[in-house]
Amino acid sequence: MRMIIGYSVLLLILPRLILQCVIGACREHKFSIFQQELAGRECQTFIYRRLMIRNRPLTDIDKWFHYAQGRLDLIGPKPLELTQVLRMGRAGNARLQVRPGIIQPYRLKQRSGIAFEDENSISRDFVVEDSYMRRCQLMLTFLVQKITNIRGKEPNRTRKSFDLFGVAMKNVSMRDALSNIERDLSSESLRHKYAFVNADCANKCLTDVTYRETLNAFEGVFLDGVGVRIAAKWHGENVAHNVNGTDMFPLLCKRLSVTGHRIFLLGAKESVVKKLQERLTKIYPDLQIAGASSGYFSEAENEGIIRKINSSTTDILLVAMGAPRQEKWILNNIKRLDVKVAIGVGGLFDFYSGSISRAPIWVRELSLEWAWRLAVQPLDKGRRYLINAPLFMVRAAKSALLQNKQNLKPNLV
Repeated sequence: MRMIIGYSVLLLILPRLILQCVIGACREHKFSIFQQELAGRECQTFIYRRLMIRNRPLTDIDKWFHYAQGRLDLIGPKPLELTQVLRMGRAGNARLQVRPGIIQPYRLKQRSGIAFEDENSISRDFVVEDSYMRRCQLMLTFLVQKITNIRGKEPNRTRKSFDLFGVAMKNVSMRDALSNIERDLSSESLRHKYAFVNADCANKCLTDVTYRETLNAFEGVFLDGVGVRIAAKWHGENVAHNVNGTDMFPLLCKRLSVTGHRIFLLGAKESVVKKLQERLTKIYPDLQIAGASSGYFSEAENEGIIRKINSSTTDILLVAMGAPRQEKWILNNIKRLDVKVAIGVGGLFDFYSGSISRAPIWVRELSLEWAWRLAVQPLDKGRRYLINAPLFMVRAAKSALLQNKQNLKPNLV
């Protein structure tokens, strides 16, 4: 089967390579061959070659030849030189347990905007989780990305910020977002504010001027979800990462476990917060939880909540009340809060307490987490995903068309 697939693909792409060579020869372009010694399974090396014209690679046929010969797999870690693998130590040895792949897990996650770890870590996870089912899931992701072209063209630039329906968005990677928060935690200054905006939040900004002004008063508002990523693409913008609170939380907890900064949990029901505390204690034993409180409280109880937070001497406050309530609460009370960082995190507590199941990784790789949430919470999320999400896409499309007509720089206002 391997040889049938490999040589069939070679027969399909060979005419394209021949045509490229004929055109290059007619134009008297300079030909060259790029050559590289790569490490295969169990340190077996092989020579990879690619024909170049004017230092530009032509159609890659050698990878399919190596696939047919059993040196590459359809799915696997990125092929590396043997010296690179050996420098990685144990991590490098782990990836040598499987063949390198033409389709790479890291690249698929990158296209979905959820490559929050480096290539070696994601490849190591692939080796640990390797199974026929996992490979089928990754192949499905690859095919869906090809068919829908959800990643769009490879951008030449990524702006650090741009407007989305009147809100200034921070367009950064997950690593940079975490670094910004860490920097604020290490500084002497207080009261830094962060939030996340998805398609539903963007819709609310159009009808709620106070919410829009509130978000613009925050130091960092991050892009969350496939909806805003598609809208940005239509406007010629590349979104660096899907920076959402649910994926950021475990990464943040790992860092706080090392730095020793204290965290306070405000939001959700009392039972949910209690479950979350218990779970965090088991998973991150070194994480210092300064305190917790339910998000269901009256205006009369507000002062008591603020006193409880301040007396806990916490460094970072996570507020899970749902948008726009959580952002408005943060802005209205931030001057009385003795915290370095406050973040609005939406339904994060429900996910990590186990009250609501989160979509499996392969569903997130397909950018279909919204569909999973709709299936799990049809009554709560029905209006958001069946009415508000299409409304957002229509608004974004109209904005993009208007922008193209006016030939302006990307601006989603």
